[in-house]
Amino acid sequence: MVATTKRPRSLGYYTPFLILLFVLVSCAVRGYFTINGLARPADIDSFRDVGYIQALLDRNWLGDPLYGDELRFYSPLMHVIAAAAAWATGLSPMVLWLQASPWFNLLGPLAFFNPPSPL
Repeated sequence: MVATTKRPRSLGYYTPFLILLFVLVSCAVRGYFTINGLARPADIDSFRDVGYIQALLDRNWLGDPLYGDELRFYSPLMHVIAAAAAWATGLSPMVLWLQASPWFNLLGPLAFFNPPSPL
């Protein structure tokens, strides 16, 4: 058997991770300062999301809370996660959604991050 030695990784290997870390930290800081002091969301989309979360907590699984006798149009994954968090913590959906929004938005870059790997 031939003994092999591992070479230390160069800085170039860590560059994508450092860039991702920089982007995530800068987005988190910006998001924190954006919601600091807010009591209500600034846009109508957030109110729609809060309505979906409250509807899930009220056991309205498929109905649209904004339009009677209509089915939900948007994908419920984030709303189900937020409803479970609201149920577990006892926070109101409005407070939870407002305070958690910057952190939920960090999931996008993480989901699509794929560091280069040798083929």
